[in-house]
Amino acid sequence: MSFTPSIEDALNSVPTGTGSQSVSLSHNDPQADLTISLSGIDTLSCSVHVIEADVPSVASADPDLLKTWADSLSGRLTYLLEDIGPVEFDPNSGQALLRSTKPSDDGTTKRYYELILSANANGSFEFRRYEAIGGQPGRQPVDMQLTREVVGRLLNDLVETIP
Repeated sequence: MSFTPSIEDALNSVPTGTGSQSVSLSHNDPQADLTISLSGIDTLSCSVHVIEADVPSVASADPDLLKTWADSLSGRLTYLLEDIGPVEFDPNSGQALLRSTKPSDDGTTKRYYELILSANANGSFEFRRYEAIGGQPGRQPVDMQLTREVVGRLLNDLVETIP
């Protein structure tokens, strides 16, 4: 079930420019309450810091249901910079971790997508992009540079794959 017009309307209501902004979207049959945190937006693209959602239908879901969701979602997200695939399923924490299967690597910096599906509390997903700089410990979140069209497609795929 697509809700692209709602996404377009929500993005069109955000003033163009830079600065931290959030856009909240509710799906018609409350499968998911989405929040997109933006650090910039213009007429063609968005700098997306994070996409988060509460997904009540997966609250307390068994590990097989999370695995099904992870497999379905990774099969659809083929239009991003890197393909995404399941990395880890933790039945004890009720989470599935998906990441870029082959991160972008310019020789010193690796960048990758990370998606966490969770059956805890209300059920949720969180989608971010990270970078790790060679020789420096840890990683830092970085904005995803996405066209408005890709944002709409991404949000629809996230919602349409909810089990």
